[in-house]
Amino acid sequence: MSKRLNGLMAAALAAFISTPALAILPDSGMWSIGAELNGKPGRGIQIDRQGGSTLILTYFGYRADGSSLFLQAAGTLKDGKQFDGVLTEYRNGRALGGQPRDGEFAQEAGPVRIVFDSSTTATITLPGEAPQRLQRFQFEDLRNRLNFTFFHSSAQDYARMSSSGEITFKVDANSLIAVERSNAGSIACEYSGNLQPTGDSFSSEGTAQCFFGATSQAYLYNMRELKVDEFGALTARFYFRHPSYPELRPSLRSVAGICKGSAANIDVYRCDPSDLKLDPGLWKEW
Repeated sequence: MSKRLNGLMAAALAAFISTPALAILPDSGMWSIGAELNGKPGRGIQIDRQGGSTLILTYFGYRADGSSLFLQAAGTLKDGKQFDGVLTEYRNGRALGGQPRDGEFAQEAGPVRIVFDSSTTATITLPGEAPQRLQRFQFEDLRNRLNFTFFHSSAQDYARMSSSGEITFKVDANSLIAVERSNAGSIACEYSGNLQPTGDSFSSEGTAQCFFGATSQAYLYNMRELKVDEFGALTARFYFRHPSYPELRPSLRSVAGICKGSAANIDVYRCDPSDLKLDPGLWKEW
């Protein structure tokens, strides 16, 4: 990586403390520009974010003569949603199969601005172009990982986990139904809402009916970063609002769990690669 890009990153890190706590943090990965996603070779944006608000942006596209081009920029989110940087071109780096050689600064292509409205959608303004939509490129369908029962626990306002329970999801193309049960087996909450892919996770908004003994209460819910990884581990953030007071700050539950497998024994095994429809080689880390 060039010294110039390192310098841009250092400046971005120095500005980190000014980022609001409720920033929209974009999903790392490949993003498509406007309506250019048509199955043919085209342009795109690669965004890398490593858990904070500092971004490295790589643009890949073409020059006017048709030759390929890549540009880079780095910076920090401003006002919790806006990225501003300068796209920079480099040259004379190491070629495929060639001898080691350091690249060097070629020229600045111009300013780039991205205004995020969610973790997977935004508006981008490229040099010499009008603002256009930018969206996370979705190339794999991970919905099947949600269709399990999970042993789970959660944390709310205090730094401790609640008693364990179970939550069962049933999802299809764009809807989610879930039933949450206490460790005693009684229904705690029932959820019904939409389902939207957000990179390697999902979001869902809808209504929840939660039970407290003989009484129940309806809530508006929003599930963020709903994800089941390659090892069957569930993580998510559940936000709840009272429907009569939607303007109030939502209540947050951080949820973690593990999916139940199909094999029965003295105890219930966690799910395995065959349950998740994965290549068993993905589990061979050791």
